[in-house]
Amino acid sequence: MPKIDIFATPPLEIVPLFHNTSEEQFSKISEYVTDTSKSNSISTNIDVLSDPIFSNLKSKMYEAASNYVKNTLMIDDEIKYTNSWIALSKKGQNHHNHNHPGALVSVVFYVYCISGNLILTKERSGLQEGFNFSYNVKKYNEYNSRMWTISTKTGDLAIFPGWIAHESSENLLDDDRVVIGANYFLTGNIGESLDEVKL
Repeated sequence: MPKIDIFATPPLEIVPLFHNTSEEQFSKISEYVTDTSKSNSISTNIDVLSDPIFSNLKSKMYEAASNYVKNTLMIDDEIKYTNSWIALSKKGQNHHNHNHPGALVSVVFYVYCISGNLILTKERSGLQEGFNFSYNVKKYNEYNSRMWTISTKTGDLAIFPGWIAHESSENLLDDDRVVIGANYFLTGNIGESLDEVKL
């Protein structure tokens, strides 16, 4: 009898070699990163993809997010771009654990990434949602794990649900790790009858 996954968390998808960043785009990125902290630097502008120099990247990221909604989540609603930003991690820095409130889908494009992984976390594993005890793990899988570590590299695009907590591991090299992130939410008439909302 085949095993059937039930009520699963939507998956993370990685699209390799998604986009080749031009020299002009690289140059523009350095102008946006001004807000610094101990962990990393994030652009104060949260609409960086609206800069004309990123217009092709914005279109490609929207298309990837829309395909994820249509073909992975299998829902027929349209989505709307809501915001975007640039994050930069120098040697010894990492991106803190967080999620994206108000986002159905989050997309991260790895402009330059030689060191540092994407880490997704949950407070409880899928198993602990109904059985909140510790257990001895024979082999980690999607049912008993609270953390997934994904290797990422320059040119990759990561797509995942915005409510999933995520972070990056420490950048161990002298080269800065640079990403552009964007969020998307549903738009139009959402729901039916008494739960209908117009967004």
